[in-house]
Formats: sequence, structure tokens, C-alpha cells
Amino acid sequence: MKKYRHREFIAHTIPCLTYGIITGTLVGTLIFFFKFGAEHLEELSHHMYAAVGKNPLHIVILFAVLAAMAAVMHHLHKIAPEVKGGGIPRSEGIMRGMLNFRFIRTFVGTIIGSLISFFCGLPLGSEGPSVLIGTSMGRMLEPSKNREAWNRYIMTGGASAGFAMATGAPITAILFTMEEAHSRLSPLLFSVTSIAVIVSEICVELLEPLVHVPLKLFELPVPEIGDDEVLVKVEQTGICGTDVHEYKGDPFGYIPVELGHEGTGTVVKL
Repeated sequence: MKKYRHREFIAHTIPCLTYGIITGTLVGTLIFFFKFGAEHLEELSHHMYAAVGKNPLHIVILFAVLAAMAAVMHHLHKIAPEVKGGGIPRSEGIMRGMLNFRFIRTFVGTIIGSLISFFCGLPLGSEGPSVLIGTSMGRMLEPSKNREAWNRYIMTGGASAGFAMATGAPITAILFTMEEAHSRLSPLLFSVTSIAVIVSEICVELLEPLVHVPLKLFELPVPEIGDDEVLVKVEQTGICGTDVHEYKGDPFGYIPVELGHEGTGTVVKL
């Protein structure tokens, strides 16, 4: 019995580590450069719209460019209708086995369509595209045609890595797959997802120095304080039981509200 359990443990552990590392590496690297390109296209879009007002002819050219991009998007949606709509809900349906998708078309179409939207100045965030790209990348690995459960695990790892890369919240990415995507806790699912997310975060740390651009979620200026105020650098913020009840709408239901009030930090200015 002990020998059987040992072999069973090895049979499950090695694939978890292998596919988790491969998925995290591929998705982490791809989404890193996807976000890098999206940010540069969005910046280019700002300069393009700012320059239009200086010459009436530029307005005509701009509308011609936008019309061409709209035509490309229309054709893209006809070829790959899977890229329409929200990336996260579609990924959830795919991971649960409720939706089928052509993963190569979805993969390519999501990248092209998202970059076009960033270039045209209509960004709707990178979370949905990153999750759908990660799901498609996980499906491309396809460890076994006869073991659909493993395929879903790998797709879930890719989706979690994409979510973590887009939001900068690795723990939330893991909880997202447990609660939203599958609504259950499985040791194998948790292992593959955690490894993929951790490896994707390592990829970020290794790639950021190469491009010399920290891809943070957002940056805020340091506020100026008054005579009766204190400037605190927040190090950690937690939640308590009340926050969980508020999230579930029980008993008060004050959502939307800013959760998280168990804060710790360092006083940097008096």
C-alpha cells in the first residue's frame, strides 16, 4: 500500500510541477510583453489624438484610420467570434467545460484585437484579455487528449497567471480560480495554479530590469500633508470578518465600499 501511494504521489506531483512551471513561464513572459506593448500603444494614442487638433486634415486622416481599424475588428470577430465579449466570463465557461473554443484563433485574435483597442484609444483594461490569453496558452499545451481534467487544470493555471500579471495580485489570482472559476478546492488544481502564478511573478522580476520599465498597476503622487496630518507609508493592508460580510452583502450590504482597514505602515513625515 505504501509503495502504491508513493507512486501515486509521484504520478501527480511531477506533472503539477512540470506543467505549472511551463505554463507560468510562457504566460508570464507573453503577458509581460503584451502589457508592455499595450502601454506603449496607449501612449502613442494619446500623442496621436493630441496632434489631431493642430491641423483639420489630421482629423480626416484620423477618422480614416479609425474606420480601417473598425473594419479589421469586424473581420476579426467574424473569423474568431470567441474574442467578443468579456474575457473572464468566457474563460470561466471554458475552464468549467461549458464552452468550446478554437484556442489558436482565440489566442491570436485576443492579442490583435486588444492591441488595436489600445491603439485606438479605447482600452477596457488588460485583465480580461490576459486571462483569456492565459487560458488559450494553457490549452495549447494539451498534456493529454484523453484526460480532460488535466487540460482544465493547465488552462486554469494559465488563466491564473494571466490574472496575476494583469492585476499584480497573485493571491487574488489563485482565489479567483478557486472561487469564481471552479467554486471548489482541489489539491491538484491548487498546486498547478499556485506554481503557475509564482513562476509568472518570477518572470516579471527577471524581465523588468531588461526593459527598464516597472509595469505597475498604477502610480500615485505622494500627497502633501497639512499641519495636523501625518503621512504614512502603508506596508500591509488586511481584511477582517466584517469585510467578508460586506462582500457577501450580509447583513448591511453597503457595497460599493472600500474594504480593508487593518492597515500597518511607517510614518514618513510629520
